Amino acid sequence: MLTEAEKAFVERRRRLIHLWPYVGSGMLVLIIGFAVWLVITRPLMANPFFVMAAIERGGINQSTLELMAVMLPIAIWTALFVCLATVFFSFAAFSNEKKYQALLDKYDGSQELPHGS
Repeated sequence: MLTEAEKAFVERRRRLIHLWPYVGSGMLVLIIGFAVWLVITRPLMANPFFVMAAIERGGINQSTLELMAVMLPIAIWTALFVCLATVFFSFAAFSNEKKYQALLDKYDGSQELPHGS
């Protein structure tokens, strides 16, 4: 039988599971929105094709060109990829958490939960 503290813990986890689809979806929208905003408003930071065109027309001074011509867009997209991967892994973790909650729900309190040895 679960103690009151354990029941409270399980209930907090259950509320977190129910909120995650909204929070995770919001995070995905924010990350994708940020990527679109970067491409539109800061193309030197996120659009390698814009950078290549600016190089060809001589629109970037040499010091800036040396610093960020190729690496900055790659760095930005890598960071965005890491953010997206984190959110997707969180979805997977919360999916597992739902499975664990379902297992806990199978026990009606009259049975002892199995413990690892």
